[in-house]
Amino acid sequence: MRISKTLTVAALTLAAAGATISPALAAPALAPYRVTPWHDARVRQLPTTHSQQVDYVTANNGYDAYCWIHGENIEGNDIWVRQLGNTYKQGYVAAYYLKGGVTGGVGTQCR
Repeated sequence: MRISKTLTVAALTLAAAGATISPALAAPALAPYRVTPWHDARVRQLPTTHSQQVDYVTANNGYDAYCWIHGENIEGNDIWVRQLGNTYKQGYVAAYYLKGGVTGGVGTQCR
């Protein structure tokens, strides 16, 4: 929590000074959802299996999630969830691999 506040203050200070902030350095927004995969899965840069793998998730572990979006259809479900993986890199996991229904229990659609 302290690190997040420090990064946020630093980001706001740089922004006020007119500096450009890289999204990779900006403090991530708090994740309003917790999801659990029923199967190991890849975290992709974009909501498609053709996109680069940026991380992974393992079955029965909890992960922070932000929202869902339509993407490639996996076994009849085209919902992908934006979330963090095992190494805390953000990307998309097909909701097909998540417990909790069609959206993996995530109630907010990405904008």
